[in-house]
Amino acid sequence: MLVPQLFDTVISAPLMEEILYRGLLLNAILFIGLKLGVSKKYLFVVFLVLSSLIFGSIHASSNILTFIGFSLLGLNLGALYLISGNLIVPITVHFLNNLSASLNVSSDVKRISIFICLLLIICLIEYVCKEDRNIIKKWAFSSSKKDKP
Repeated sequence: MLVPQLFDTVISAPLMEEILYRGLLLNAILFIGLKLGVSKKYLFVVFLVLSSLIFGSIHASSNILTFIGFSLLGLNLGALYLISGNLIVPITVHFLNNLSASLNVSSDVKRISIFICLLLIICLIEYVCKEDRNIIKKWAFSSSKKDKP
């Protein structure tokens, strides 16, 4: 694979896609939803579903299984963003996913790299969330002025 293509696939695509699909989309959904008085926990569900469907449709070919696979990846990346509260986590996972897909290695090496990536993801989430262990409870169950009846 050529270096510019590798750079585009492995570095710039994860960075731009995560900023767009996770960062901007979540803020837009929260902004509009809270203006309309919708509860945050419902907005997070809307965000997860919408971002995963958009991610799947942008990456999918004409094959429905490819769409489902990319949608599930988008769902996982969105959940990682909500869990960590930081875009670095889904960017890193997306980067590692694209890197492993770009390399032509044997299936044993891919299994080992996936295991190492999972360990790195866990460590990254622990590092990012070390100050606030209850970030999900804080986001999903915090009451705002619009949440109260």
